[in-house]
Amino acid sequence: MNHSIEEWDRQARASQALAEANRREAIRMRRERRYFTVAAVVTFALAVGLLWVKGAYAVTWHRSVASVYDSSPQTASGRHAYLMVANRWLQFGTRVRFLYHHRKATALVLDRGPFGAGRDFDLNYGVQHALGFPFGVDTVAWRVVR
Repeated sequence: MNHSIEEWDRQARASQALAEANRREAIRMRRERRYFTVAAVVTFALAVGLLWVKGAYAVTWHRSVASVYDSSPQTASGRHAYLMVANRWLQFGTRVRFLYHHRKATALVLDRGPFGAGRDFDLNYGVQHALGFPFGVDTVAWRVVR
């Protein structure tokens, strides 16, 4: 009878040791899962933050066809400026930055046009000179300046 009690006691201790080992493993796994979750959330937050910063400071250049025109002394807006352009859809007073063969110029939209087919901007002589733009029609890169 002592033998069966000792055997039962040994089995009970082994079962308790196994249960304790399983409990420790479960605790370790919960900690790892918690660390993984925190790491995933932090990584996601950093990625979203970087995308937001990149989006906030990204400079988007558009490409359009432009031509040169002789601006009259008085434009549709009633003003005359040295660096001005004509555009159909941008508001008067919008500042537009142009890039043409590594030369940049900032001009104001002060007139409506162009009225020639396939063109988006009419540049006056001041912008043409600042960019080194040829007489005629060519493609320029542009963006609205905030």
